[in-house]
Amino acid sequence: MSFWEIFWQVILLVSVVAFAGLVVVVAIGGFGDIRSMLRDIDKRHETGDSKSDSDSTRTR
Repeated sequence: MSFWEIFWQVILLVSVVAFAGLVVVVAIGGFGDIRSMLRDIDKRHETGDSKSDSDSTRTR
């Protein structure tokens, strides 16, 4: 194999590993954000507090 073949194979491998790592980090962070959002929605539902009530009475 020539130098350039090895070089581009290494670059491709590093890129794939970096992309896979980013996918994992973003997926974990997104899962945490969704859990937090659902907890907030549940708290608002329990207390009866709704920000959308005041928004729906406004006229444009």
